[in-house]
Parts: sequence; C-alpha cells; structure tokens
Amino acid sequence: MKCGWNWLDVNTKTTHNLFVSKLHTNKGYGLQLKKYMLVLSKQLGIDKLKCEVDDWNKNSIRVQQKAGWVKI
Repeated sequence: MKCGWNWLDVNTKTTHNLFVSKLHTNKGYGLQLKKYMLVLSKQLGIDKLKCEVDDWNKNSIRVQQKAGWVKI
C-alpha cells in the first residue's frame, strides 16, 4: 500500500516533496516518513539534512517539528 512519499536528494542533502495521500492523512505517516529520512541519511553517511517548507504550509511545518527538525 502506498500512502505517500518523501524524496531525498543525496547530492544536496535535502528532502523534498513530502506527500501523504488524503486517504491516509492524520495517521502519522508523514511523521514516519520524516523520521525515516533521518535514519536513511545516517545510513548513507549524511550527517545533516535540510528541507524547505513554505510558511503557509502549517501542516508540513508541524510534521517537521514533531519529527525533530529545527527551523534555521
């Protein structure tokens, strides 16, 4: 079952396009995807990741913060 995705660009050490299907929102899948990005990056030898989120995207900001990401 595909619930969503989050793209990891290993060259720029950036995550992009966090998406969770409307059928699966508010079930924690976005949070799991963001946490997995941190695990995957460590396995790939990446010590820092970044992502960009538009200020209007409050849901995405909330998910990032719950996953332990910090705004800089």
